[in-house]
This record gives sequence, structure tokens and C-alpha cells, in this order.
Amino acid sequence: AGVALCDDQLFVALYGGTTINAYDPDTGTLTGAVDLSDYDDGDGYPEVSDLVEVGGMLYASLQQLDQNNGWIANGGMVLEMDCSTLEVTSEWDLDPNPKIASHPSDDGALLVTTGVYYSTDGVVCALDLESGEVSEPYAQEIDLGLDINQVVGVESGKALALASSVDDWGATYSILCGDLNTGEWSVV
Repeated sequence: AGVALCDDQLFVALYGGTTINAYDPDTGTLTGAVDLSDYDDGDGYPEVSDLVEVGGMLYASLQQLDQNNGWIANGGMVLEMDCSTLEVTSEWDLDPNPKIASHPSDDGALLVTTGVYYSTDGVVCALDLESGEVSEPYAQEIDLGLDINQVVGVESGKALALASSVDDWGATYSILCGDLNTGEWSVV
């Protein structure tokens, strides 16, 4: 599920839904919806993970996991939407199971975490919102030996990540502090 404010509207996406709904934040009245049925990965749902507002536009990460086939990753995307017209204006294919967050030092980018759950196959990188290019990884799960579940930028050039062990299927969690400029990460 994702929630974000954009253009004086509250946007809400349910993980098992096919729309991103827009509400008046003062009254709770539904004001419109963005239809995501074109982004179904085969099970009827695009699996919206996160919503982030950047520069008056709304961004959504679609994890595209096949719920009917053991939650296998069938892709991964980030969509850009105009908050006033409720139209998708850009889309980018990414590695499996993306999650997004505001970039702490680049207003024209998003932090992106990819990779399937309970595996060290993902990365933390940046998505340039103008060019659509993905940066070199800030962190790679294989190097850390951990599955990064979520990342948040906390100050210029820094980020915190919640990561889980893959040895015990996520029962052990760690908090990592990373420097996005040097690529150095350590357990807090």
C-alpha cells in the first residue's frame, strides 16, 4: 500500500487493487482514480508498493508479482502520473520487485531498491526522472549478504536501510547506514 499528497489530493494505492485513488484530504471524498489495469502482470493486479511525490508529479512502484504462481516476480516498473489530470505520463521497466523513496540529495531522482524477497539478488540505485536512466548501484545485496527490504534517504548523501537475513528467511533484521557517495554501508 502507498500513500502520498500531491496537488492538494491524497493518493492511496492498495497492494491488491487496480487503481490509485485520489481523495480530498479535508473531506475524504473520492475525487478520481488512476486506472492501472494495463499494468497487470497476469494475476489481475500490478502490486503497487510505494507512492512518492516529486516536483508535483506522483510516482508509483509496481512490483508485478504473480500471486497465482507463488508470488514469482514478473517484472517491475515505476510509473509517473500527473496529479491534476490523473494520467500516466511516463513509465520505466526496472529489475524485479522495485520499491521507491525520495532521493536525499537529488530532486530529479528516486531511490530504488530491487530484488525478490529472501534473496541477495537486488540493488539500491537511483532512477533519473528526466532520462529514465538507472545509476550504478549504491549497494548490492550480494556484497552485504543481506536482503534489503526498504531504503529511505535521511540527509544529503546518506540513507538508512532495513535489511533481513536470508539464512533464517527474514526472521533477523538489521538497520544499515549507507553513504550514497562512497558506497560504504554498515550495520547500525
